[in-house]
Parts: sequence; C-alpha cells; structure tokens
Amino acid sequence: MQARRAREWWSPGRVAPRMASLLAAALWVGCGGSGAASDGGAGGGADAAGPWVEAGTGSADFVPLADGDTIQLYAGPQGGYHTFGAMRGGGLACPGATLHFRVVDGIDLTTVLAESTYVDDLQRVGDEKRYTGVALMFAGWAGAPLTQAMADLDGRALRLELDVLDAAGASASSTVDVVGACCN
Repeated sequence: MQARRAREWWSPGRVAPRMASLLAAALWVGCGGSGAASDGGAGGGADAAGPWVEAGTGSADFVPLADGDTIQLYAGPQGGYHTFGAMRGGGLACPGATLHFRVVDGIDLTTVLAESTYVDDLQRVGDEKRYTGVALMFAGWAGAPLTQAMADLDGRALRLELDVLDAAGASASSTVDVVGACCN
C-alpha cells in the first residue's frame, strides 16, 4: 500500500503541480510574503501610503545620499568609468520591477552622463524593498576624451535620478543632487 502511494505521489501528473506550488510559496516568502499591514496584505505588494523610492549608492548595501553628498566615480580595470546606483522604497511589488538610473550634469540638468536600466526583482529588507549594485557606465561627451571628461567631474555638481515601475504598474521617482569624486 505504501509503495503504491509513493508511486502515485511521484507520478508525473502530480509532481509538476506540487513543484509549482512549492516554487510559488518560496517566491512569495522571498518577496516578503507576510501579508502584513505595511504590504496592504499583498505579501510584497503596494502599501496603503503608495509607492515611494529613495535613490542612493552602493555596490552591495544601500547607502543613502542627501543633497550635497559626494558620490564616488570609479575607474574600472578595463579603462571605463562607473558609479553605483541603489534604491530603497515601499509600496512596490517585488517581482519584475524596471529601475532606470541616470546621472545628469548638475548644472544644465539635461546632459545625461551615465544611465542604466535594469529589469529584476526587488529584494525585501525588513519593511522596505531594495536593489543595489546598479553599474552606471560613463561615456564620453562634448567631444572630450573620456579621461579628461571624468577628471572634469571631480568636484562637479551631479544629479542622480531614479524612476521605478513595478510589474503591477505602480511607479515612483527620486532625485538627489550630489558632488562627483573622481576617480579611484
């Protein structure tokens, strides 16, 4: 009797639905899955206050930035230059968020110096959603060689902009005015 139950339990028609249920439960828990009031009861969905985000920096952990803070610009090993974008927020669904980061000239506010778009799942950290390690690669502009252009950003006013759109259609934006520190 037990052998027959084991065969039935592991039969192809029954394993796939069970595995799908287990996967769904694991994803739900990984995104928060608590159904707490701060999630609007949706286990990782929008909260009652609506979506919000805060732009910051950090390759592994979120580092908040306030207006006037310095953001490090890095010289990469292959000759390129980059900085890291990060975000924290709430009121956003975890799976399938689109994050669009830009670094623009802080004086004219129109010249895009670096940008990057990621589509990925947000990470649940306590009551917040976070995403870190977004590499924003700088390209040359205004005809200047990249090394000279990057040196010109040392001490220059920059603006870090972030737009987030989750899979459910909720969106939020953040900007922070920073000062570039080039180049380690």
